Amino acid sequence: MNLFDPGGHGSRLPFALCIAALALLAVLAAVLDLQLILPHG
Repeated sequence: MNLFDPGGHGSRLPFALCIAALALLAVLAAVLDLQLILPHG
């Protein structure tokens, strides 16, 4: 089930965490951009 570490050694875990953090930052930036662009009620 783990795409980053099929062997179960845990060597790729930091890479997976980095990808997850980048994705979270991208989503947060998109939400903030939408809030800045859209008129405030």
